[in-house]
Amino acid sequence: MRSRGVPTDPYTLPFLISACSSSGPTLCQSLHGQGFRLGYIWHLFTQTALMNVYLACGSVVTARRVFEEMPVKDVVAWTSMVSGYVDSRMYLKAVEVFNEMRGADDLVWPNEATVVSLASACASLGSLENAKGLHSYVEKTGLEGELIVRNALVDMYGKCGSIESARRLFCLMREKDLRSWTAMISGLSSNGHGEEAVDLFFRMREEGVLPDSTTFIAVLSACSHAGLVDEGIHIFNSMESEHNVPRDIKHYGCMVDLFSRAGLVRHAYEFIGMMPFEPNLEILGALLSACSINNELETGELVLNKIESLCSYKGGSGVLLSNIYANQNLWHEVDTLRRKIRTEAIVRKPPGQSSIAAEVPCMSF
Repeated sequence: MRSRGVPTDPYTLPFLISACSSSGPTLCQSLHGQGFRLGYIWHLFTQTALMNVYLACGSVVTARRVFEEMPVKDVVAWTSMVSGYVDSRMYLKAVEVFNEMRGADDLVWPNEATVVSLASACASLGSLENAKGLHSYVEKTGLEGELIVRNALVDMYGKCGSIESARRLFCLMREKDLRSWTAMISGLSSNGHGEEAVDLFFRMREEGVLPDSTTFIAVLSACSHAGLVDEGIHIFNSMESEHNVPRDIKHYGCMVDLFSRAGLVRHAYEFIGMMPFEPNLEILGALLSACSINNELETGELVLNKIESLCSYKGGSGVLLSNIYANQNLWHEVDTLRRKIRTEAIVRKPPGQSSIAAEVPCMSF
């Protein structure tokens, strides 16, 4: 185009920038420089495209710099910045930008996409105070009637531990889609209401809503935490036979967790052997932990052998087996295994860290 002398316009560069979003920061910077040379760098579409491509490349600081340089910011630019922080797991920053947006200009108002992104941030923070603040804002601005917003609020309340608020919203919804049902089932499951989550799953099916892969993960997790073994087996078997939903490793992992929590350790190990793919450390680690709890030495040794043959990083699997040896007073085996752990050249897990949020920015209305 340039070699033929075809002139560009303010819309050429944004399309080019968007097309290069997966090409890495170097190309992003080159296109940024082209924007300066062509005189389009202060064009809103160009700035928004640059900000989005920097966010896609993981260059959050540069994206924020572009955002701050915008003389005029529309709702798309504000929402992109909020969403970018959420995707980068910088949830407090997302809340801060949303608060700035509300105080910046009476002509720019958050839309459904903005609210959904912020609801995800509140859910990830587990901040009920911010969740209630966002809900209050949604009610005042009239966005609560949108189905996508209501779904996000149900999911947010479930992940913030306020299952009663999630249940109240869900019951008031005149229209429900698969996302609505799945969010409520997941919320009930994660808040200790496994039986209710399973009942809701069957009610969803009675109303003609077909579950997807995510729904099955939520309801199988509910069965696992509530000890509903028979129900879990029935639901798992119905995935392909009744709903034509293919099973992946997460569904198999839920079943191994279900059997392990129920103390059916040997059955869980045999189930792993029937999986159509190799188990990962998460699945084997859950089973080994169950072996430790139930003092299942023989199965524990088999699981540890699988971990050593399949997993480059073995986590604390050796320690779990040594605990089983200790419970059975097999001190020679304890000493041998722990010496091996100390001397083996393994990939070590980074040290654990804890953090607390001080003066978390909250929304006031």
